[in-house]
Amino acid sequence: MPMLFLDPLRQINQRRRPFPALRPTTYYVPVVSAAKLCPECAGPLSRASGCVTCVYCGWGKCG
Repeated sequence: MPMLFLDPLRQINQRRRPFPALRPTTYYVPVVSAAKLCPECAGPLSRASGCVTCVYCGWGKCG
């Protein structure tokens, strides 16, 4: 190719910048249960009369 065409192409290539580092567009949020779990068996807790009782193993706490 004649130099007439190559010089502008070289100038364009010199001005090019590499792509910036890509950032993630999706962020994952860990799933956190709003319900409290039993410290003994990890079963669901039931609240009644100011006490918390485990539905599965019977563990309880009042106060």
